[in-house]
Order: sequence, then C-alpha cells, then structure tokens
Amino acid sequence: MAMIFYHYNNFEDFYSFPTEDHFVLVSNSTSNYRNNSDLGFDKRVLKKSISSSNNSGVLRASNSTLCKCNSKAGEPHATSNCVSPITPPIKWCIWKKPESGCIKLNTDGSIVRGYSGFGGLLRDHQGKPLCGFVTRSFQDNIFLVELLAVWRGIMLALDLGVSVIWIESDSLSVVKTLNREQSYDPKIDRYLGEIWNLLTMFEDYRVTHTWREANKAADYLSRKRIDEDEVVLWPIDFPNVLHNIIKDDAQRKIYFRP
Repeated sequence: MAMIFYHYNNFEDFYSFPTEDHFVLVSNSTSNYRNNSDLGFDKRVLKKSISSSNNSGVLRASNSTLCKCNSKAGEPHATSNCVSPITPPIKWCIWKKPESGCIKLNTDGSIVRGYSGFGGLLRDHQGKPLCGFVTRSFQDNIFLVELLAVWRGIMLALDLGVSVIWIESDSLSVVKTLNREQSYDPKIDRYLGEIWNLLTMFEDYRVTHTWREANKAADYLSRKRIDEDEVVLWPIDFPNVLHNIIKDDAQRKIYFRP
C-alpha cells in the first residue's frame, strides 16, 4: 500500500488545499516509487479537515482515484482497485505562531517514576522565545500538575509585562476546565479561582488545546529534573535540544501523530 506525504515548498502556504504539485507518493513496500507517474496516477483526490484551533488535521484519500493503468487509450477513469485508500488516515499537527502583539505560552506537566514537574515556554509572533521555566512539583495528580504549569506560566508572563496571551496545553481536561466547559473537583477551586483572577489582568487571552506532538518544547522542559524548586531559563541558557525544537516549531514543521 502507498502512503501519501506532503512536501510544501512554502510553509506559509501550508493551510491552502494541496494540489497535485504539492505531494509525492511514497511506497512502504520494497518497490521505489519516485513520483506519482510511476503509479500511473494523474491525481489523487484528498479531503482535509482542520480543527478549530487550525493547527492540526486529518488527510484522507477518497474511495475513488483517477488513474490510467487499464483504461482505453490511457484515459483516466475512476477506480478503487489500483491503490487501496489509506487506513488509518494521516494525522498531522504543527505549532502555530501567535498573532503580532500576542505572546504564546505552552505548558506541560509530567510525572515519571515518582518525579513530578512542569514547565513552559513563552514565545512571540515570530516564534522567538522570551524565556522558559522548569518547576519541581510535589503533587501526584497529573491534572493538578498540568494546571499548576498554566498558573506558573501566567505569573511569569505578567511579570514580563505581557498584555495579550495565548495559552496552549496538551491537557484537554485542563483546557476545558479553564474555559468552563466541564465540571471539576471542588478541591481545585482555589487554584482555578486564582488562575481566573490572573487572566483578568490581561487585555485579552485565550486557552486552547494542542496535541503533544506540537507541544514538544513544553514537554521537554516538564521532564527536566532539577534539584532546585524552580529554574527560569533565558534563551542564552537553552540547551541545543530545546533550540532545535523551537527552530522546528517556528518553521512550522509538520508533526505526524500515531
């Protein structure tokens, strides 16, 4: 079966619907297909769905494919026998830059082998980092750890004078709770109340969900083990691994999801 991957010459055109010039077919068999003509294709019709946050989607092949393999005089005809539709569909996501004048905060929490921590990163509309943070936590509730990551990131943003903020987390439960879209344990009412109060100090804000694959920088920071209670990192102090993640995000690298 052949899998379809996309190569975009211009990442700024990523959200436009792909044309036949924008994709190549790559086979996962031992055969080497260099381009779509090797399979006899004129075009494969694709469907693309975008999430509400516009930074993820699903690519699906239609049941009908235009091909020239067995048609008379080489004319295209619809068939579903030449190459089977892709199953499962290819899922993708990217880290999306905020608008000019807005700062984006990505956060994440982690509990691994008894060690609990959270981290986050603030970036501008060009994807350039302002600073990051790594905080040690003594909580064993992952929801609360993820929530504290948002709280700490908001506090840091306010200290830096940020007025418009976009908060992004890969915890859907935390995002829905902060947006008052689901009920929550009364035990965390104090934490939520403080976060909601802090959010009123911004001129504007929004809280959205992202996939883990597009939250790599915050994920990396949340897993860093430290002896101190907290470390605030400035770009000059970032390790190369983090610099590379930030660069990939700024260039709108496509991350594929399982």
